[in-house]
Amino acid sequence: KNIAQWEILLLDVRGGSPVFINDHTRPVYESYNPPPGYTAEEIMKFEGAKEAFKTIQDVEDLLAAKAKYGTLDHKVGGH
Repeated sequence: KNIAQWEILLLDVRGGSPVFINDHTRPVYESYNPPPGYTAEEIMKFEGAKEAFKTIQDVEDLLAAKAKYGTLDHKVGGH
């Protein structure tokens, strides 16, 4: 686990679904799914998290949605 390698981007300036990116993995991780193995508190330490989420509860809600639906991905294109 390396929190410093993760970044969260909002592709829509009006808000919307955050995209989790890690350019250090091969293949590069780009997904609407939060990376496995990280807690809400750890995710809030990712670069861009404060802009993407207002509270830890927002991250916990996202993690719960991922657990419920299995995936949040709509396939993210490269950037």
